[in-house]
Amino acid sequence: MFSSTELSDFVVNLGLPPIPLIPVSSSQAVVGAVIGIGLLQGVKGIRQIKWRVLGGIASGWVTTPMIAAVMGFTLLFIVQNVFSQQVYQEVYFQLSPPVLEHLAKQGVPTNTLEVQAEPIAVSRHSAKAGQIEHGTGDRGDRDGTTTSHED
Repeated sequence: MFSSTELSDFVVNLGLPPIPLIPVSSSQAVVGAVIGIGLLQGVKGIRQIKWRVLGGIASGWVTTPMIAAVMGFTLLFIVQNVFSQQVYQEVYFQLSPPVLEHLAKQGVPTNTLEVQAEPIAVSRHSAKAGQIEHGTGDRGDRDGTTTSHED
């Protein structure tokens, strides 16, 4: 189930930014419907809503992703440092003349792109930090095509 496209269009027509169409949990939809019905019943309905229960549900929605992130980080740390397993992989690529020609045929503007003499290594860590490391040239294909190598 996704958030409503009609609601997003309505918000845009009001001059506000669109609502991203993100997946909505069925439990969120059910809880929202029950609260909506309670609010439609006026003061009587508002009094019948168990606000402590609602607060507990909402806190679960907020804390669950945070707990999952901490658990994921901890498990990746253990896998990498205790079991000596690689948890990320660098990707090497190279912009060569054939690649630029292919991009131009696809309609991608290539006037600001330059041919690279050697492959560039991009890891997830350096890509997020905005850093790109130049490779040693030993990972690229010798024919000058774009490459992606796995260890």
